[in-house]
Amino acid sequence: MKENMILTLNGSYKYLVVYSTIYNNKNYIYITNIDNPLDTCFFEYTGADRLKRVKDVKLFTELLKKYKEEKVDCLE
Repeated sequence: MKENMILTLNGSYKYLVVYSTIYNNKNYIYITNIDNPLDTCFFEYTGADRLKRVKDVKLFTELLKKYKEEKVDCLE
């Protein structure tokens, strides 16, 4: 999945793919709700337009750290 794509989830909610990365040979995306920027989450893209929400705290922390290193630090 590519950054800046718009996804429609649950039939009507639109999300922007803010970040996409490969971690441990899996594609993860960080998305944010276009109408509610506080609604954000990491998902594993499992192919065929299927997403699996990241619930593992350790994995979530690693992905957030990677996001910060690659995206946030470059803005400072």
